[in-house]
Amino acid sequence: MLLTLKKLLAPYWHKINDQLMAGRRRKFYASILESGDLCFDVGANVGNRTAAFLQAGARVVAIEPQPACVNQLKKRFGATITIISKGLGAEEGILPMHISDASTLSTFSNDWIQKMGNDRFAGYKWNDTIDVPVTTLDRVIGEYGLPKFCKIDVEGFELNVIKGLSHPIPFVSFEYAVPENMDNLVSVIDALVSISPTTVFNYSPLESMQFALPEYVDAPALRKLIRSDAFIKTGFGDIYAHMNP
Repeated sequence: MLLTLKKLLAPYWHKINDQLMAGRRRKFYASILESGDLCFDVGANVGNRTAAFLQAGARVVAIEPQPACVNQLKKRFGATITIISKGLGAEEGILPMHISDASTLSTFSNDWIQKMGNDRFAGYKWNDTIDVPVTTLDRVIGEYGLPKFCKIDVEGFELNVIKGLSHPIPFVSFEYAVPENMDNLVSVIDALVSISPTTVFNYSPLESMQFALPEYVDAPALRKLIRSDAFIKTGFGDIYAHMNP
């Protein structure tokens, strides 16, 4: 009976799974955001997280440098969001972005491609490079205001994004990938603590859309945790930083 049901659902499973994930994202971010809160989606791609932020009632500034993704964001959300078609970094300028055949893997970071492209993402290519205008988080905050929450998903360029920030944001999330990118993870934690020494952390492994810890922990506890076998086995997920608890 179960096998027959799976066969019947197979043609629709991708769509069903997308709907299930959308519901989990909406519920999760509703625990952080309230109606009217300002939210930055850094590395918005085609807007899966943007959609969840909107459903939570947030005002969204989506920052996305890939032209094809910007076009998708415009088609999907129109005037309901603000789109900045730039990258974020430590300072303003122009940087080469390596475009992958999977848009979610495009990156400014050569180091990330070398670490991840030879193993975890060995089936993907980065055959195109485009010059992209880059601004900073401080500049975006200066124009649009301090967000309640800032999501950062930039494939190994997280530290550079944080270097463009000089004051705390209430909540920040950034993607991790271990063990390959462990050094970058530690550096981002340290950079956030240098901005706000009282920053505390939690994490959500994989695409679980659930906090793994019952409460936020301080930086020393997190540094110890991320070296554990249990954490490394998660492979990837998001770290959540509460910068002014």
